Amino acid sequence: MTDERPRRVVDLTASIVIWFCHVLLAVGVFGLSVLTTFGTDACAYEACGSPRWIDAAIWTAAVGSLVLLLASALVINARGRARRLAFPFALIGCVLEVALVPVVFAIASNAGPV
Repeated sequence: MTDERPRRVVDLTASIVIWFCHVLLAVGVFGLSVLTTFGTDACAYEACGSPRWIDAAIWTAAVGSLVLLLASALVINARGRARRLAFPFALIGCVLEVALVPVVFAIASNAGPV
């Protein structure tokens, strides 16, 4: 029987590092969604667009990011406890987080001129 300890340590370390990168991505997605507010400033003193779309984009970014972070952490934890490979699921979480960016921008683009 071979000792799988080094493989498990590498998997656990990679999973944790990638998950922290996911946290940074989530903060970035939320920050970008907040910055979309400035896209409606082009109207100046005229009424145009609807700020409710910006609010929806911000809430989508916040809730979506939190759900993805929690799901990623739970899957990584469950797979780690079962002694199965976990780091691919941390990568999948990062990919889904990046995929949230166009969704947030699509929602925010309904607010008005950009």
